Amino acid sequence: MDRSISVIQLLPLLLKGFGITLLLAAVAIGLGAVFGTLLGSLYAWGGRVVRAVLFMLVTIVRGVPLVVQVFAVFFMLPAYGIKFSAVSSAGIALTLFASFTIMEIVRGGIEVVPKAQMQAALSLGFSYHEAMRTIVLPQALRSMMPSLVNQGVFMVKATSVVSLFGVTEFMYVSKEQIERTLMGFEIMAFVWIAYTIVCYPLTALGRRFEEHLKGRGQTSLAGAGA
Repeated sequence: MDRSISVIQLLPLLLKGFGITLLLAAVAIGLGAVFGTLLGSLYAWGGRVVRAVLFMLVTIVRGVPLVVQVFAVFFMLPAYGIKFSAVSSAGIALTLFASFTIMEIVRGGIEVVPKAQMQAALSLGFSYHEAMRTIVLPQALRSMMPSLVNQGVFMVKATSVVSLFGVTEFMYVSKEQIERTLMGFEIMAFVWIAYTIVCYPLTALGRRFEEHLKGRGQTSLAGAGA
Protein backbone atom coordinates (compact mmCIF):
# COMPACT_ATOMS: atom_id res chain seq x y z
CA MET A 1 0.00 0.00 0.00
CA ASP A 2 1.68 3.13 -1.28
CA ARG A 3 0.36 6.52 -0.12
CA SER A 4 3.37 8.42 -1.45
CA ILE A 5 1.93 8.90 -4.95
CA SER A 6 -0.88 11.11 -6.23
CA VAL A 7 -3.78 10.53 -8.61
CA ILE A 8 -1.87 12.56 -11.22
CA GLN A 9 0.85 9.92 -11.19
CA LEU A 10 -1.76 7.21 -11.62
CA LEU A 11 -3.37 8.91 -14.64
CA PRO A 12 -1.47 6.92 -17.30
CA LEU A 13 -2.66 3.62 -15.80
CA LEU A 14 -6.21 4.86 -15.26
CA LEU A 15 -6.45 6.34 -18.75
CA LYS A 16 -5.11 3.14 -20.29
CA GLY A 17 -7.85 1.21 -18.48
CA PHE A 18 -10.44 3.75 -19.62
CA GLY A 19 -9.17 3.37 -23.17
CA ILE A 20 -9.86 -0.37 -23.01
CA THR A 21 -13.34 0.37 -21.64
CA LEU A 22 -14.07 2.71 -24.56
CA LEU A 23 -12.62 0.19 -27.02
CA LEU A 24 -14.86 -2.59 -25.69
CA ALA A 25 -17.90 -0.30 -25.79
CA ALA A 26 -17.10 0.85 -29.34
CA VAL A 27 -16.66 -2.74 -30.58
CA ALA A 28 -19.87 -3.89 -28.88
CA ILE A 29 -21.90 -0.93 -30.17
CA GLY A 30 -20.42 -1.03 -33.69
CA LEU A 31 -20.77 -4.77 -34.27
CA GLY A 32 -24.00 -4.85 -32.27
CA ALA A 33 -25.49 -2.20 -34.57
CA VAL A 34 -24.56 -4.24 -37.66
CA PHE A 35 -25.82 -7.58 -36.35
CA GLY A 36 -28.77 -5.97 -34.57
CA THR A 37 -29.92 -4.28 -37.78
CA LEU A 38 -29.72 -7.56 -39.69
CA LEU A 39 -31.52 -9.50 -36.96
CA GLY A 40 -34.13 -6.77 -36.48
CA SER A 41 -34.87 -6.76 -40.21
CA LEU A 42 -35.25 -10.54 -40.18
CA TYR A 43 -37.50 -10.36 -37.15
CA ALA A 44 -39.74 -7.70 -38.67
CA TRP A 45 -40.04 -9.27 -42.13
CA GLY A 46 -39.08 -12.92 -41.65
CA GLY A 47 -41.36 -15.94 -41.55
CA ARG A 48 -42.90 -17.51 -38.48
CA VAL A 49 -40.03 -19.89 -37.86
CA VAL A 50 -37.43 -17.13 -38.06
CA ARG A 51 -39.46 -14.89 -35.76
CA ALA A 52 -39.97 -17.72 -33.27
CA VAL A 53 -36.25 -18.52 -33.12
CA LEU A 54 -35.25 -14.87 -32.75
CA PHE A 55 -37.94 -14.30 -30.12
CA MET A 56 -36.57 -17.22 -28.11
CA LEU A 57 -32.99 -15.96 -28.40
CA VAL A 58 -33.80 -12.37 -27.45
CA THR A 59 -35.87 -13.60 -24.51
CA ILE A 60 -32.90 -15.59 -23.25
CA VAL A 61 -30.39 -12.79 -23.77
CA ARG A 62 -32.55 -10.07 -22.21
CA GLY A 63 -33.80 -12.35 -19.43
CA VAL A 64 -30.36 -13.46 -18.22
CA PRO A 65 -28.09 -11.00 -16.35
CA LEU A 66 -25.21 -9.70 -18.44
CA VAL A 67 -22.68 -11.00 -15.92
CA VAL A 68 -23.98 -14.56 -16.49
CA GLN A 69 -23.57 -14.14 -20.26
CA VAL A 70 -20.02 -12.90 -19.79
CA PHE A 71 -19.35 -15.87 -17.48
CA ALA A 72 -20.59 -18.25 -20.20
CA VAL A 73 -18.20 -16.82 -22.80
CA PHE A 74 -15.25 -16.78 -20.41
CA PHE A 75 -15.65 -20.25 -18.91
CA MET A 76 -18.11 -22.37 -20.87
CA LEU A 77 -16.68 -21.89 -24.37
CA PRO A 78 -13.12 -22.92 -23.31
CA ALA A 79 -14.62 -26.14 -21.93
CA TYR A 80 -15.50 -26.98 -25.56
CA GLY A 81 -12.07 -26.01 -26.85
CA ILE A 82 -13.06 -22.49 -27.95
CA LYS A 83 -10.57 -20.10 -26.39
CA PHE A 84 -10.12 -16.34 -26.72
CA SER A 85 -8.05 -13.73 -24.93
CA ALA A 86 -9.69 -11.97 -21.99
CA VAL A 87 -10.32 -8.78 -23.97
CA SER A 88 -11.67 -10.72 -26.97
CA SER A 89 -13.97 -12.77 -24.73
CA ALA A 90 -15.28 -9.57 -23.16
CA GLY A 91 -15.86 -8.05 -26.60
CA ILE A 92 -17.74 -11.13 -27.79
CA ALA A 93 -19.99 -11.24 -24.71
CA LEU A 94 -20.81 -7.53 -24.90
CA THR A 95 -21.39 -7.71 -28.66
CA LEU A 96 -23.85 -10.59 -28.29
CA PHE A 97 -25.79 -8.64 -25.69
CA ALA A 98 -25.75 -5.44 -27.75
CA SER A 99 -26.80 -7.28 -30.91
CA PHE A 100 -30.00 -8.65 -29.43
CA THR A 101 -30.95 -5.49 -27.55
CA ILE A 102 -30.38 -3.42 -30.69
CA MET A 103 -32.35 -6.03 -32.64
CA GLU A 104 -35.38 -5.18 -30.52
CA ILE A 105 -34.89 -1.47 -31.15
CA VAL A 106 -34.57 -2.02 -34.90
CA ARG A 107 -37.59 -4.33 -34.97
CA GLY A 108 -39.68 -1.71 -33.21
CA GLY A 109 -38.45 1.03 -35.54
CA ILE A 110 -39.24 -1.00 -38.65
CA GLU A 111 -42.72 -1.84 -37.40
CA VAL A 112 -43.44 1.87 -37.00
CA VAL A 113 -43.04 2.26 -40.79
CA PRO A 114 -46.24 1.20 -42.61
CA LYS A 115 -45.75 -2.17 -44.33
CA ALA A 116 -47.48 -0.75 -47.38
CA GLN A 117 -44.31 1.21 -48.13
CA MET A 118 -42.23 -1.95 -48.34
CA GLN A 119 -44.88 -3.64 -50.47
CA ALA A 120 -45.02 -0.64 -52.80
CA ALA A 121 -41.23 -0.64 -53.16
CA LEU A 122 -41.20 -4.35 -54.00
CA SER A 123 -43.95 -3.84 -56.57
CA LEU A 124 -41.83 -1.13 -58.22
CA GLY A 125 -38.97 -3.57 -58.73
CA PHE A 126 -36.86 -2.88 -55.66
CA SER A 127 -35.19 -5.91 -54.13
CA TYR A 128 -35.88 -6.59 -50.45
CA HIS A 129 -32.44 -5.32 -49.45
CA GLU A 130 -32.74 -2.18 -51.58
CA ALA A 131 -36.18 -1.36 -50.19
CA MET A 132 -35.02 -1.94 -46.63
CA ARG A 133 -31.87 0.15 -47.10
CA THR A 134 -33.33 3.07 -49.02
CA ILE A 135 -36.93 3.33 -47.83
CA VAL A 136 -37.69 1.52 -44.55
CA LEU A 137 -34.54 1.90 -42.43
CA PRO A 138 -34.03 5.66 -43.04
CA GLN A 139 -37.58 6.30 -41.80
CA ALA A 140 -37.24 3.84 -38.91
CA LEU A 141 -33.96 5.42 -37.83
CA ARG A 142 -35.69 8.59 -36.67
CA SER A 143 -37.75 6.78 -34.04
CA MET A 144 -34.83 4.51 -33.16
CA MET A 145 -32.19 7.18 -32.48
CA PRO A 146 -33.05 8.03 -28.84
CA SER A 147 -33.04 4.34 -27.89
CA LEU A 148 -29.85 3.66 -29.83
CA VAL A 149 -28.08 6.51 -28.05
CA ASN A 150 -29.35 5.26 -24.69
CA GLN A 151 -28.09 1.80 -25.59
CA GLY A 152 -24.68 3.28 -26.30
CA VAL A 153 -24.60 4.92 -22.86
CA PHE A 154 -25.64 1.65 -21.26
CA MET A 155 -22.90 -0.31 -23.05
CA VAL A 156 -20.20 2.13 -21.90
CA LYS A 157 -21.27 1.55 -18.29
CA ALA A 158 -21.88 -2.17 -18.77
CA THR A 159 -18.23 -2.79 -19.64
CA SER A 160 -17.48 -2.57 -15.91
CA VAL A 161 -18.98 -6.07 -15.56
CA VAL A 162 -15.98 -7.65 -17.28
CA SER A 163 -13.67 -6.38 -14.52
CA LEU A 164 -14.98 -9.32 -12.46
CA PHE A 165 -13.23 -11.65 -14.91
CA GLY A 166 -9.80 -10.03 -14.81
CA VAL A 167 -10.09 -7.82 -17.89
CA THR A 168 -7.86 -4.82 -17.27
CA GLU A 169 -10.47 -2.20 -18.15
CA PHE A 170 -11.23 0.97 -16.20
CA MET A 171 -12.90 -0.48 -13.10
CA TYR A 172 -10.38 -3.31 -12.76
CA VAL A 173 -7.43 -0.91 -12.94
CA SER A 174 -9.15 1.51 -10.55
CA LYS A 175 -9.82 -1.26 -8.02
CA GLU A 176 -6.20 -2.41 -8.21
CA GLN A 177 -4.90 1.11 -7.59
CA ILE A 178 -7.31 1.68 -4.70
CA GLU A 179 -6.04 -1.50 -3.04
CA ARG A 180 -2.43 -0.43 -3.64
CA THR A 181 -2.69 3.21 -2.58
CA LEU A 182 -5.84 3.36 -0.38
CA MET A 183 -6.87 6.50 -2.31
CA GLY A 184 -10.44 5.29 -2.70
CA PHE A 185 -12.12 8.70 -2.75
CA GLU A 186 -9.65 10.31 -5.15
CA ILE A 187 -9.63 7.44 -7.64
CA MET A 188 -13.40 6.90 -7.58
CA ALA A 189 -13.91 10.64 -8.05
CA PHE A 190 -11.77 10.39 -11.19
CA VAL A 191 -13.81 7.36 -12.33
CA TRP A 192 -17.05 9.31 -11.83
CA ILE A 193 -15.72 12.29 -13.78
CA ALA A 194 -14.43 10.12 -16.65
CA TYR A 195 -17.73 8.27 -17.08
CA THR A 196 -19.64 11.56 -16.84
CA ILE A 197 -17.52 13.19 -19.55
CA VAL A 198 -18.43 10.38 -21.94
CA CYS A 199 -21.98 9.49 -20.89
CA TYR A 200 -23.53 12.88 -20.15
CA PRO A 201 -23.13 14.28 -23.72
CA LEU A 202 -24.61 11.05 -25.10
CA THR A 203 -27.53 11.25 -22.68
CA ALA A 204 -28.12 14.88 -23.67
CA LEU A 205 -27.99 13.87 -27.34
CA GLY A 206 -30.61 11.18 -26.71
CA ARG A 207 -32.90 13.73 -25.05
CA ARG A 208 -32.44 16.10 -27.97
CA PHE A 209 -33.50 13.38 -30.40
CA GLU A 210 -36.58 12.72 -28.25
CA GLU A 211 -37.49 16.41 -28.23
CA HIS A 212 -37.01 16.55 -32.00
CA LEU A 213 -39.40 13.63 -32.46
CA LYS A 214 -41.97 15.21 -30.14
CA GLY A 215 -41.72 18.41 -32.18
CA ARG A 216 -42.63 16.38 -35.26
CA GLY A 217 -45.55 14.76 -33.47
CA GLN A 218 -43.76 11.41 -33.22
CA THR A 219 -42.76 9.29 -30.24
CA SER A 220 -39.51 7.45 -29.68
CA LEU A 221 -39.24 3.76 -28.90
CA ALA A 222 -38.87 2.59 -25.34
CA GLY A 223 -35.30 2.80 -24.12
CA ALA A 224 -33.23 -0.34 -24.25
CA GLY A 225 -30.41 -1.73 -22.29
CA ALA A 226 -31.81 -1.66 -18.78
